[in-house]
Amino acid sequence: MTTPSSPQDSAAGAAGSKPGDASHYALDMERELSHRVKNMFAVINAIVSITGRVKGIPTEAADINARIQALGRAYETTFEGSHTGAFDIGEAIEAVLRPYARSTARLSLEGDKIRAPSATISLVGMVLHEFAINAKRHGAWKGDGSVSVKLKSGCCDGLSCDTGGGQSEAITLIWSESGGPATNGDEITAGGGTEIVDRLLATARGTIEREWTDQGLEAKICIPVARVG
Repeated sequence: MTTPSSPQDSAAGAAGSKPGDASHYALDMERELSHRVKNMFAVINAIVSITGRVKGIPTEAADINARIQALGRAYETTFEGSHTGAFDIGEAIEAVLRPYARSTARLSLEGDKIRAPSATISLVGMVLHEFAINAKRHGAWKGDGSVSVKLKSGCCDGLSCDTGGGQSEAITLIWSESGGPATNGDEITAGGGTEIVDRLLATARGTIEREWTDQGLEAKICIPVARVG
């Protein structure tokens, strides 16, 4: 007797996986999602570039595109294992920052291995992009300096954030520059990137502390993270 196939079996077969093999089906769906999302980011970048050229604001358009590209690099790390809903924050941090560091010697990543939902990945990616752009324009990466990024579980170093009465967990991210030029922090604080970071963290119920030293920026952020399986 022939057993009727399920919709999942049909979809899996069409995608090239063996009927009934849920893991192969999930992998095929992840690949398709990756392809579609990459195409979407490419289209958005093209729209921004064309609009900037037509409107005579190519510099502003380039800044927007840099943010979109950083978000795209962060999201690329969520394609594999998307069926689990939890992703390695460290992988996203490295994906976002490596293009700015230019060499492995200029970027140090360390700390706890933490998995988080995609909303946290995008938040961390956008915040670190703004830190990286700032470092290239004013801080350690303007010259031959380096950046250290540490990731810790919980609210550390005197920071706190709103975890919704224990419904969420918390993580702390510490950004530390060395070898950078002395910079006037008041001038940097007035920039658009700082406002973007502050608004993103406020929306996420997170907190941030900044300090400009003669080596560059020292920043600590604490954000709530939804519990994942």
